[in-house]
Amino acid sequence: MNELYQPSCRRMPKEATVPSLSSDQATASLYLSPAKTAKIAKLRKFLDAVHRNKKDKEEVRCSICLEPPHNAVILQCPNVEEGCQSYMCHTNNRHSNCFSQFRKSTPTLSCPQCKGKVNNCIVLYADRIFMNSRPRRCAVKTCEFTGTYLELENHSILERPSVRPSLVDPVCKMRLERERDLEALSALRF
Repeated sequence: MNELYQPSCRRMPKEATVPSLSSDQATASLYLSPAKTAKIAKLRKFLDAVHRNKKDKEEVRCSICLEPPHNAVILQCPNVEEGCQSYMCHTNNRHSNCFSQFRKSTPTLSCPQCKGKVNNCIVLYADRIFMNSRPRRCAVKTCEFTGTYLELENHSILERPSVRPSLVDPVCKMRLERERDLEALSALRF
């Protein structure tokens, strides 16, 4: 058996060769493709419009449940330059979970405020942190608990494990729809 065993020979390491660049080989570009630069420019334009037309954060409401949005996302629609900013709650099933319900509602999404086509949704972390720190009431009408998103989440897990979100208050919904219509009419007059 010893005859079959051959120890490895020590060889000198081979020299590293650098492949030559010939005209038929693709090279990596240091520049972004025109499609990527257009996409980045469009996103920058959207974010600039969001910050320029920023509503007072205290008055922002979810377009679906009409509550202050927790874990908020903003829908990217074509009318953001005109001031359309549709925030939605992106929570779990213990709360309203408006964004998931909105996505499941129709195959082509349209903005709940301006009815334009929704291209994307974006998380603005500074806005999300602020809106998560805003107080919100418990979903149960008889419960007096009020707290931030994390406090409300803990409360709903410990105190109300079987409670699901309540329906939108119709009076509040009608009032907000009237306010939106009046804003739209006043914008058309000028």
